[in-house]
Amino acid sequence: MKTTGILKQLFIRTWKLTADTTAAWDEIAAEKSTVKDVFLQYTIPFILICTIISSLFGFLYADEKRLTIGILKGITIAVSLLAGNLLTYSVSIRTLSKYLPHFAVKENVARLVFYSFSLMYFFRIVTAILPGLFFLKVLNVFTAYLVWDGCRGVMGMDEDERSNFVLLVTGMVIFTPFIARYLLQWLLPNI
Repeated sequence: MKTTGILKQLFIRTWKLTADTTAAWDEIAAEKSTVKDVFLQYTIPFILICTIISSLFGFLYADEKRLTIGILKGITIAVSLLAGNLLTYSVSIRTLSKYLPHFAVKENVARLVFYSFSLMYFFRIVTAILPGLFFLKVLNVFTAYLVWDGCRGVMGMDEDERSNFVLLVTGMVIFTPFIARYLLQWLLPNI
């Protein structure tokens, strides 16, 4: 598939998840994709896009040491998003295995977790291009609805079964990249 085709599919899927969440999750549930497929065809391309855009605009908006700032911004965004995805997936599968083992299907958990990061990617891109719109990150709370509906569509959970799991996944989707980025910035040299 060409690069433009991949980008188009990423943004179409993200738009569907935002505009028509229920239909998008039903479409995702009907897919026969492995954990590797979802990770390589959705998560990695989006993380690369976020990294490239953050690096480029970090370089453009920097007052001094442009190249260093651009590279460091790209590295911190890439590592924080990757860590957030993988940590959320790992904790989710372990939690389900322990408390709701009949829902601990790796492919379904991967689809739920990796697609739930869609808004995070979108707001990273927008705020990298237009840093003045940082307040839009508040809209990441919509992730809770994405996860709630995804648990219904992809996981097949009833309302009673998904409440605590939704809180766990939503909290991890929103906060793990933030915490990872904070730790990386704390460890990196001051510029």
